[in-house]
Amino acid sequence: MNIVNTLYELAAFSAAESAKLCNSAAELLNPNMTCTNGINIAQIVEDVVTNDIFGEESIADELRRIRTPIDRKGRFNSVTEMLSFPNQEFRRHFRLDRSTFQVLCEQLAPLIYPEVSIDMPATDWVFTNNCITLSVAVSLYILGHRASFTVVSAVFGIGRSTAYAFFAKFLNAMKGRFGDSLNQPLTSAQVEKYAEDCSTAFREKGAVWCPKIIGAVDGSHIYINAPSEGPEGYYNRKQRYSVILQAVASPSCEILHAVFGFAGRVHDATVYKNSGVSQWLPPSATLLGDSAYPFSQQLITPFRDDGTLDRSKKHYNGMISCKRSCVERTFGQLKGRWTIMFHIPYRDMNTVNLVILVCCLLHNICVGHLDLFDFDDTPAEIVEQGYNEDVPVETPAEDRTVTAKRLTLMKKILGGK
Repeated sequence: MNIVNTLYELAAFSAAESAKLCNSAAELLNPNMTCTNGINIAQIVEDVVTNDIFGEESIADELRRIRTPIDRKGRFNSVTEMLSFPNQEFRRHFRLDRSTFQVLCEQLAPLIYPEVSIDMPATDWVFTNNCITLSVAVSLYILGHRASFTVVSAVFGIGRSTAYAFFAKFLNAMKGRFGDSLNQPLTSAQVEKYAEDCSTAFREKGAVWCPKIIGAVDGSHIYINAPSEGPEGYYNRKQRYSVILQAVASPSCEILHAVFGFAGRVHDATVYKNSGVSQWLPPSATLLGDSAYPFSQQLITPFRDDGTLDRSKKHYNGMISCKRSCVERTFGQLKGRWTIMFHIPYRDMNTVNLVILVCCLLHNICVGHLDLFDFDDTPAEIVEQGYNEDVPVETPAEDRTVTAKRLTLMKKILGGK
């Protein structure tokens, strides 16, 4: 029996069936058995059976991925070889440009290895800097490909515990170095810049006046494994366990404000109310949102389409939808570049929230360095999940006075049309 092929074939089964077959296969394996590229097959079986990293629903996906990055390219032989890839291949592996990668290494070096110093002996300095580079590379690979520590161990030729240590150092370094950059108060110059971008788009669609709109707000579900405590609260209406990421995105798809960790069953309006966005938003600025959110002076939402909207209301809704798409594009780019955001496979909620924070920070770094999203290898379901966050069916009925205020605003924007 070919154990390697048998393991690959397990991906065709359901998670429960895969787990049973893995348990049976584990009893037959030689503990030292490896395939041609050096992967210890027994270790792979142990990973998926013990589920120390991945939940049961991830077993089949993990087995399906084992072959892809290993058989096609083999392991990276050295840091030097890794850094010498052509830029397109480098981007495919690490999800950003080489120049952005180098900036990350320089910015994070003091936090990943605080002991690094130019006074070190040359050999120690080179070794430490290679560890910093490898720590960043390993972590970006995990975030960009949803790779397990076993796969990363085989790809980079390092131990699983070393891969885990690199990843933990990277996450904490990112939070320490860039964590404060999210949710910062906007300067008057930023408000004017973002507002001008939105105003131009509104006027192109026939508006005679435009409020000072700086961006759009929306929520996105990040799938997770069932938490060990209170899992029922995370079970959303799509029958998946998830946490909610609410983001305010600028017209350029930069994440200006983000909150995350709310259980998947929580309504978008409730997340918004408890997110602190109203206090963060400058008094003169406004946001765009979909009809799941409550209309207010700070948050402009469309009319709910019940099939009776007249021409003016449809025109107004079209203008709102056009500029609100920036936050949908932001989620699409965030999940398309860092595919771990489709499903974060860790059980500890603190780790889940840290991964979400770091991916948001990496997204903003890429936007700031004009490191554009141009990946064509992102699975379709990930991009679609980033763009298609429809309105919850539990959205409460709207008060008539709120509808009247929206009607007044519409007439002001459209000039009484």
